[in-house]
Amino acid sequence: MTPFETYNELIKAVEETQSSYQVLNRTPAGHPILDVRTGGDEEPAVFITAGAHATEQAGISAAVALLDRLETDHEVHVIPSRDPIGLDGYPSALSHILGRDVHLKSFDDLEVLLDREGHVVHLEDDILLALIGDVGFATKRPEPDGDSSQLYLLKYLKYIQHEFPEILEPFKGRRICLPAGQPDIPGSGTFDRAYTLVVGPDGRLLHLNRFFETPWAPVEVECTRQVMADTEPALSFDLHETQLIEDRFYFGVNQHGADEKWERELGRAIQTATAEAGAEFATEADVARVRNITVADPDVRPPERLEGVELLKQGCYLYPNPSAGAEGLNATHLEAQKYGPSIGTETGMWGAFEDRVEILLTVVEAGVEALEARH
Repeated sequence: MTPFETYNELIKAVEETQSSYQVLNRTPAGHPILDVRTGGDEEPAVFITAGAHATEQAGISAAVALLDRLETDHEVHVIPSRDPIGLDGYPSALSHILGRDVHLKSFDDLEVLLDREGHVVHLEDDILLALIGDVGFATKRPEPDGDSSQLYLLKYLKYIQHEFPEILEPFKGRRICLPAGQPDIPGSGTFDRAYTLVVGPDGRLLHLNRFFETPWAPVEVECTRQVMADTEPALSFDLHETQLIEDRFYFGVNQHGADEKWERELGRAIQTATAEAGAEFATEADVARVRNITVADPDVRPPERLEGVELLKQGCYLYPNPSAGAEGLNATHLEAQKYGPSIGTETGMWGAFEDRVEILLTVVEAGVEALEARH
């Protein structure tokens, strides 16, 4: 198994499963955002999403594989990629804005192009932030033995948001595309994917797993919110990955609160299944590091222990009061607040791709089995 190279390749794979789907809306670049149906007609429904961050490929592949593999009589809705633009990659995003094919061989090529074709808003060392049309493009060469381009830029731009917000003023209501810059991770190499940020009207710089509480939201977020409202799922899964925990894994149960006993059983069932599938679980320090990537103050050292979170079993955390926090609601927060418990995963991106996909498949299968036992 290998990551999808393009969004069209993903759509073809979906169609080969003969699953029905509807087009919820289209991205600004014209990609159809899919809600794919699988399972049966029994209620309550299950909702599965992946790819809010297009650099996180295992979740996308797992979401598509579930269309054939998941056996349940419950109605299941799947959005396999929440950022089709990012999945198609950084050159594709540039090609759409410039109206011609763009091919990048190096960061030298990219820096020349942004300087020539765009309005350079900010330049510092090898960080360049430019506006082309209505879209921002940032670039930063990967750090040797350090952060990827995407992660470095994410933290840097959050720093700018809090310390020099005037720099982001031209980007209000607009997107900023970051290159993946992860050359050692298959499917998420230097320009293979784009990581999408959006600057809201209020100046907050957020990614596509935020904005869920706002009346103004990117179309990709609105589509996810729409499926939740239409189906009122009793259980949802949002499949994420991170480059910060090597090949380890953890997940959180965002509690709805209507049946706490069952929510705990759900967490234990998933933890047992993933342990049997060979998962190596993350430490609390790992989890704290991931949860504090974009804290309000970039200089704050992440705590070694988590507050307001219960460690149910190794690698399994209970979030009793999912709330917006400093960055606003994400998909699992909204699901847990309104509809039912939600499972958010974090799989270490340095593990073998097939192993990461298998762990995520196991998460969903074990969770749905627990739902079936309850109903």
